[in-house]
Amino acid sequence: MGNDKVIMLPHIGGNTQEALEGGERLARKALSDFLIYGKVRDSVNFPSARQLSIYLIE
Repeated sequence: MGNDKVIMLPHIGGNTQEALEGGERLARKALSDFLIYGKVRDSVNFPSARQLSIYLIE
């Protein structure tokens, strides 16, 4: 920044033990819902994933 009085640090709030465990729980639940029910949750980059799950389950 060009100012000796400013120290910039990266934001690592998502890298705490609690955040990592929470992400693990969400991923486990999403995978379980897909494998058991064919339900896709929180899909951002693949909105038609529900149609794909029907083919995979049959």
